[in-house]
Amino acid sequence: MLRKSLTRWFILHKQEMPTVLSAIILLLFFSLMSHGLWLSANNMKVVLRSTAQLGIIALGQAMLIISGELDLSVGSVYGFAGAMFVILAKFVGIVPSFFIVIILTMFIGFLNGFIVLKLRVPSMIATLGAMYIYRGLIYFVTRGFGISLSNEMRNTSLVQLLGGTYFGSLNNLFIWFILGVIILTIILVYTRYGNAVFAVGDNALSALSRGVSPVKTKWITFIICSVLSGFSAIATVSNIGTAYATLGEGMDLQSIASVVVGGVSLAGGTGYLWTAAIGVFILSAIRSGLIMLGAPPYWFITFVGIVLIVA
Repeated sequence: MLRKSLTRWFILHKQEMPTVLSAIILLLFFSLMSHGLWLSANNMKVVLRSTAQLGIIALGQAMLIISGELDLSVGSVYGFAGAMFVILAKFVGIVPSFFIVIILTMFIGFLNGFIVLKLRVPSMIATLGAMYIYRGLIYFVTRGFGISLSNEMRNTSLVQLLGGTYFGSLNNLFIWFILGVIILTIILVYTRYGNAVFAVGDNALSALSRGVSPVKTKWITFIICSVLSGFSAIATVSNIGTAYATLGEGMDLQSIASVVVGGVSLAGGTGYLWTAAIGVFILSAIRSGLIMLGAPPYWFITFVGIVLIVA
């Protein structure tokens, strides 16, 4: 029975197997090339933290791509949310700042959805414009300099919960990432909304004929995508204590690349969040491995470009 169950599982998930095997091969390769240093506790903490920072964003990106759209503004929204969290915290406090920024990112997602779904602007164009708008706003509110949380703010319960190490030596960012994978997977697999996401991504007209609203479904997904970007930014700033003008740069395409590496189809309608999570880990592992082996940083950027073209 066990053998039959495992065989059936591998058959059902054969499309995702290359992602899993790639992660295993990378673990072995970088471990051997670095004589085991890559698997050291300190390095793995760094890899898992960077995986979580990008991964929380990638979860929203994956859901949006499954629904048949994409968001190129997630990196800029991430940076803008992080900067606004620090600025607002100085005036209203940590907790009110958190909720204000989450509401702000909800509005950003709502606005992206409105432009795409009501004004019928292609999501690539609409979110590309949004990417530049929010990146410009980051430079405006920060004046191009880094802004930091005070030591008193960094010691508050919420900041420690989001970016501290309450659950042992492992950074809480990774805990939030794993919780995100679990919760959003349950939503996608076991709820009506999740079924609608797959349906509209596969064939929007067919979904509409069966009573599923593509506009409503995608609009909700745009909002979720932006909120996850904002949450990741707040958690990251809570961890490092600083927001800077370039925060989130490159995360837009990296989130798409990691989702693609994770087996989510850019055509929409298919994909799993757990494989997208592995895809994020693969990108983070490659970045860390290349640095440890002394390779130039642009090798990683080149790799991301190759992945997008191949996809």
